[in-house]
Amino acid sequence: VGNDRDTKDIDSRFSAKKPPPNLQIRAAIGTALGAAAANTKLLADQEEREMEHLISIVIENQLKKLHYKIQHFKELEDIMEKEHALMEQTKELLIAERLRIAQKKLGSKLSGSR
Repeated sequence: VGNDRDTKDIDSRFSAKKPPPNLQIRAAIGTALGAAAANTKLLADQEEREMEHLISIVIENQLKKLHYKIQHFKELEDIMEKEHALMEQTKELLIAERLRIAQKKLGSKLSGSR
């Protein structure tokens, strides 16, 4: 009868299939670390997407600024071309005026020397 009781105690310890507390703690720690790692990965991925989004906004704004500068330089170039054409026209008028004055002087010298 006593032998029967010892067998039941041994059987009950092994049949519960409960791991020793040390293994339970290790399993819990492993589970917690796994969950923390998964959460960290999700946060890192979210942070990376946010950084990519912000970088794309910065690049888009830089491209807009560059576009406005190019447009401004084109407008300045148009103004400079118009001013250059006006200066060329003024130069031609001055040359024509000088020729007219020189011809007038030459004409008056020729008439005065007769």
